[in-house]
Amino acid sequence: SKGNPGDEIKGSSYLPTFNPTGFTADTSVTSAYRSCSQASPESSWSPPVVSGQIAFYHCGGYMFEIPFYKNSSDGTLRKTTATEAVDRYKQYACADWADDVATRLVSMEFYEYSPSFDTLLSVRIFYEVASGGAWLPTDQLRTFLVWTADRKTQTALDMIFLLFVLYYFGDFAADVRRQSRRNRPLLRHFLQSWTILEFLNLFLFLTSFGFRFAWYAASDTSGVKIDQLEKSGKYPGDLDQIEWLYMMQIYVNSCNVVFTFLKLLKFLRLNSRMNILTATLSDCQDSIIGVLLIFILVVLAFSVTGNTLFGTQMFEYRNLSASFSTLMRMLMGEFDYESMKRENRVLAGLFFWGFIVLGLFILLNFLIGVISESFGNVSGRTVPEPLDRLLDKAQNDFKLLCRSDVVKKWVHMRVLRCVTRESLLESCIDAIERWRDQTYVKHINDIGEEEYNEGEEIELQTITKQEFIGAISDVNDGQILRDLGTPYIRYIWTHLVYEFHRSQEAEQLQDAMRRQAAFERGCRIALSDKLRIIEQFTQRMDSFNGVLEHMKDLLEENEVEGKKKKKINKIKK
Repeated sequence: SKGNPGDEIKGSSYLPTFNPTGFTADTSVTSAYRSCSQASPESSWSPPVVSGQIAFYHCGGYMFEIPFYKNSSDGTLRKTTATEAVDRYKQYACADWADDVATRLVSMEFYEYSPSFDTLLSVRIFYEVASGGAWLPTDQLRTFLVWTADRKTQTALDMIFLLFVLYYFGDFAADVRRQSRRNRPLLRHFLQSWTILEFLNLFLFLTSFGFRFAWYAASDTSGVKIDQLEKSGKYPGDLDQIEWLYMMQIYVNSCNVVFTFLKLLKFLRLNSRMNILTATLSDCQDSIIGVLLIFILVVLAFSVTGNTLFGTQMFEYRNLSASFSTLMRMLMGEFDYESMKRENRVLAGLFFWGFIVLGLFILLNFLIGVISESFGNVSGRTVPEPLDRLLDKAQNDFKLLCRSDVVKKWVHMRVLRCVTRESLLESCIDAIERWRDQTYVKHINDIGEEEYNEGEEIELQTITKQEFIGAISDVNDGQILRDLGTPYIRYIWTHLVYEFHRSQEAEQLQDAMRRQAAFERGCRIALSDKLRIIEQFTQRMDSFNGVLEHMKDLLEENEVEGKKKKKINKIKK
């Protein structure tokens, strides 16, 4: 509110027919029941359900409006004081329907406007009534905007960003079409983790823009004017819809930020050092899914048990979702064992320690063990590359991709032919696979299984540069070769050779590590008896040193005693 209470404004200059419905004598109007469709008479939109701490509540109910201004006896308008609002509320609202028996939720809602930031603040204060009679207060503050024609720059930027989203969505659809043309199983393609992540990211972007366009339309059709809201005498129901649509954008975009940053891991796979996380999860994904499923089932079972045992007395176990969250926090060390013990001394201990032993000591540590084992396997297969070689390779690749002829080929390929390098490289892969099937032919062995000839196994199959270029040249009469260009083909071949040498180095390193481990294991087995003798010899030497130290102490004592006796004999003489 702006200004001081008691400021008078002539009603004829602003709203000649101003008649606040909240201060009429008709109590059927002031505290009438309104359904969801009647909650906001000036808007066709029905507000969503109210989410409280205990449960979800219906959007309708008995409503009472307190206007910001009231009619004065001299025909002027003056602002309603807080005392007058409370008195009128008690007189017309509380006396009719608010009681301690049937009431389950009381809500006070109003809006505030900040001219400095041109934003609106939605204030909601809830009081829930629990089954036992306790009143639980909850407040909810949300800041939102109303779209106006003045926000042209922001709207233009939104449209540009939407074009990028539509472009990548079209590229995703084209990728699916390419997979179907290559006769690859689409289900396998969609079940890949990166495909799922890409789809969720694009879907949430489009969902956010759907809410944003609805927010544009709701703001435009409502015709909300800030300077008239405080003098309208009614609750601005249009702002409920605008606020909900704006907040849905915030929620969707907040979730989508996580997926957007996770997509960066897809590009980190190009480096063996950065790929350690994704490679570890890929190595243990089959085992980790089963363990996670069992873990969720155990937590869900204990959630039902906790709600049954402590749900009537402890707020943390009031329903199944709250009980699940409480148990997850319990695994992190946050729990109230004393309250559980006061509720049921015997079962509290069994419930608490049963969940800690099964959920924390066994399942959670088993999950960590699966990931640790996969991490060790991936680390053993990874060959660390020197940093100087990585930087030198990145610099050479950047220079080659920035060459004028390579850039011209890329522009011609994308603008005139509307194809991507990814699609062309997939065609190259198909061509290489056809060349391999023609060069290395499988035959049926004695037991009816297909296998390659001796010396032509997969790990021994090779291809030369001339064969590589020849296989690509056979596709579409060499159109792929012309689209990519000779420099880019040479760049691909260089990468293939580089990765081949890296795999050879990794195999050599693994062989050396296996030989070293086998040598150490053989030495331990062969020298196990000798090591036991050496260990016993060490213990014997330690005990022998102890005996020598003791004899030394005894000799020193005897020497001291002898000196004392000599002195005594001299004194006697």
